[in-house]
Amino acid sequence: MRRFVALRLVQGVGTLFLLSLLVFVLIRMTGSPLDVLMGDAAQPEDLEYMARKLGLDKPLIVQYGIYVLDLIRGDFGQSIASKVPVLDLILARLPNSIKLAAFSMVMGMSLAFPVGIISAVKKGGASDFFARLIALLGQCLPNFWLGLVLIEVFAVRLGVLPTSGMGGIGHYILPGITLGWFVVAGMMRLLRSSMLDALDSEYIKLAKIKGLSETKVIWKHALKNALIPVVTFSGMYFAILVTSAIVVEAVFVWPGVGRLLYQGILLRDFPVVQGMVFFGAAVIVAVNLAVDILYAFIDPRIRHGAVGQTKGPK
Repeated sequence: MRRFVALRLVQGVGTLFLLSLLVFVLIRMTGSPLDVLMGDAAQPEDLEYMARKLGLDKPLIVQYGIYVLDLIRGDFGQSIASKVPVLDLILARLPNSIKLAAFSMVMGMSLAFPVGIISAVKKGGASDFFARLIALLGQCLPNFWLGLVLIEVFAVRLGVLPTSGMGGIGHYILPGITLGWFVVAGMMRLLRSSMLDALDSEYIKLAKIKGLSETKVIWKHALKNALIPVVTFSGMYFAILVTSAIVVEAVFVWPGVGRLLYQGILLRDFPVVQGMVFFGAAVIVAVNLAVDILYAFIDPRIRHGAVGQTKGPK
């Protein structure tokens, strides 16, 4: 077990290292933050002074070495635009993203669970076709397009919901639906696949032979076992919603970490972009590691490498 955890930990650290290098290089290919902060009217001596003050005059390898050493110490650097530590900016906005992600998860799972169950029970019927259509649209429709359509219909034309910002429950509905649509598609397909596997199992056939009602077989026996992978992946979905809602938060002007990343990209604020991407990746890697460890405790074959590939959704 220790070897399994150590291997996953090394893989996670290696992933974060490669990602930090990739982001460090790519963000600098967009240009210099001094072009945005100081404008075209800045004098060469002013640009030279600011570059030296911000450490941008050093060779890239030196800049990256300083960046990695700061990360090891838990220092994400200081925002070039606001002069505030990046970690403080992230922690200040993180609760807002968590609230939106939690609301989106509740809305998404409230729809995904009944639709996924009905789709599996009525496989091949009209309900199954409708559920597959929802999953297809959830995977194909861009978040920004769906958000703009919802704003146009419910905020501009009907005037029943606010267009942007964070406030009462009404401010959560449109961004929550936009962000939760991704959850509906993924969870519904996963639950449908798990339910089909459960309904085809021997213990379900035995329960039917014993004379148990179909309702009891589905809700008490099949669903109970089908929920195991769904609940496990819920944590991963939640982490993704918290750290990857940049488009939704930008469209609805939601004051979360996604909008913080969006603003950092616009201003070429290197420390903010690097810190946000690394923080989001670290959260996802940590959740993935926790899921792997949980699976290893549940099924000893996993930590011994005896399990084959997982079946995809049917």
